Amino acid sequence: MSDAPALPRITGYELLEELGRGGMATVYVARQQALNRQVAIKVVHPKRKDDEAWVLRLENEAQALAGLHHPHIVDVYEFGRTDDDALYYVMPLLRGGDLTRWQLPVAEDRVTALLDDLLDALAHAHVQGIVHRDIKPENILFDTERRPHLADFGAALRPSKSRLTGEGMVMGSTGYMSPEQARGQDVDARSDLYSLAVVAFELLTGKPPFGGADDLAIALAQCEQPVPKLPRPLAAWQPFFDRALAVDPQQRFDSAVAMREAMHLLVGSAARSAAPQSPRRAAWVVGALLVAATAIGLWQLFAPRPPTLAEVESMLAAEALRPRDADSIRRWLVTERAAGRWTPQHEAQVGVLIEREAEAMRPALLLGDAHALLPLWQRWHDAVIQLGAGSTAPVRQRELAVEALMQQSLRHAFDDYDLAGIEAVAMLIDAGAPIGEGWREAVTKARTLPAPGSRFADAEGPELQMVESPSIAQPGLAIMRRPVDDALHQQFNQALRRTPGDCVRSSGGLRSCLPLEEAQALAEWLSARTGERYRLPSRDELTQHAGVVDGADLAAWTSTCHSVTTVEQPKRMERAWGKVKSVFGGKPAQAEVHTDCQGHYTIRLREPEQVQALERPDERTAVVLVRDVTLPTLPDSG
Repeated sequence: MSDAPALPRITGYELLEELGRGGMATVYVARQQALNRQVAIKVVHPKRKDDEAWVLRLENEAQALAGLHHPHIVDVYEFGRTDDDALYYVMPLLRGGDLTRWQLPVAEDRVTALLDDLLDALAHAHVQGIVHRDIKPENILFDTERRPHLADFGAALRPSKSRLTGEGMVMGSTGYMSPEQARGQDVDARSDLYSLAVVAFELLTGKPPFGGADDLAIALAQCEQPVPKLPRPLAAWQPFFDRALAVDPQQRFDSAVAMREAMHLLVGSAARSAAPQSPRRAAWVVGALLVAATAIGLWQLFAPRPPTLAEVESMLAAEALRPRDADSIRRWLVTERAAGRWTPQHEAQVGVLIEREAEAMRPALLLGDAHALLPLWQRWHDAVIQLGAGSTAPVRQRELAVEALMQQSLRHAFDDYDLAGIEAVAMLIDAGAPIGEGWREAVTKARTLPAPGSRFADAEGPELQMVESPSIAQPGLAIMRRPVDDALHQQFNQALRRTPGDCVRSSGGLRSCLPLEEAQALAEWLSARTGERYRLPSRDELTQHAGVVDGADLAAWTSTCHSVTTVEQPKRMERAWGKVKSVFGGKPAQAEVHTDCQGHYTIRLREPEQVQALERPDERTAVVLVRDVTLPTLPDSG
């Protein structure tokens, strides 16, 4: 006698066998009796009969699927309850298995074909406000024709529906979830794009982009580690994944359509989805390409002979224009103009050439990659200048697109304190890329900012070390590498014509026994001298960064006050009079609360945990200043 559990009973269906089982549901192969066709039925196994979350999850999935009709999204045929009141829905039977069956790594053409279909499916879902939230290889199914289908919308978010997870709860699959989803935050369509990028990275390389011993380690790696560098054969994909796997959703592709277009541009797969051509059209294209290839080959054979008009036309008609061909055409056009042979036909050729060069910039613009854009911009800009095309509307449109990218790149670079990103934009500006004067000034100032952890010095200032990076929202912090020494203290006294106090001491060239008032005056003097803001550190700042300072056996002042609060109760006569006033609606006598600053805290530089409040300096009291590092202000708009 078999120990296999009995199959559920569903009116109108004959369940034949179990197809797969998960933590919350089982999928069966069944025969739909009315239509005599095989289908798949997913039946939920809630933990408790009254577990409303499970009920809502299945209802959410069924209703989400019912509103989607796409060739690469699993259809839902019917939704209901089994005879024993379990929840189920009926969908097509897909016999091709799921993506986990693919042997890794996968060839680029297979990956791009898969992404093309899945991104189209996600675009359809996202337009209807549905976010999948659980994209992973197990949820990408295939039919017998090997066509992919996106399945399991049980975790989906839909318009006008509450989230099925409580505050701080997470629904999704570890390793494929976006950073914001792993933290239990609100997600949008860009979270799905992140998950699909993880799948694509794993398919191409054979391993996921981020790994770890457990769920927490993987989530931390996503947030703290850069996108891994791809092997040389896949290097063309690097900008794509750098953007698709960005921690900040604002830096990712903003839609499935944009991500799909970027993929087409990167790998040249746009032709894969083109409509079939008629035999006559195909023959004409092949003939044209053969003529172009022959003309280009003959021209190259007799180089450096300049091309003829026919050869130029053939090169411009070719599907792809190589850089050396573009250079030859450009030189030919310059020669034609100088010789006085300029015609409307030449003008049209300039337009085609400029547009071809501009098209080469499209992937870098779409990916927001200022580094990749630089050499492409230089080629295009040189062509525009040489051919006198700078006043045309298409050229201005391209310039505006480049300017928008630079502004966006600068905002991201400023917020992340990405000095390499700032330098990439600066190099574009150096190459003649247009940007507003306010932006240009901000970049010029930003190029002088210190790198995180680096040592530097302002003009006529002490040596500092960068310890906290700035962002648009708040300044960073640099701290003096050594306390105020004899030389700096002498310059301070001479500039202000001060006479050092009796307590001032020198040990190993470092000044100690300096009072708080002198420390504050020294910070103001140094700020005026350098044009930067120097100040005393707070208690927390100095405690955190004291290890950077080479301070011997000294303790440094902080700006944090040792506050003492006292409460003074009213005297007997005041209390009595207060009672009288209260009878007539007045206020009774109140206790007076006084908070006084009784000294400031000092921190022992070698042992930051040793804190002492002082009103007057002692022989070990030194001065260490910090300097605020602020980013230049970016204009509100371009």
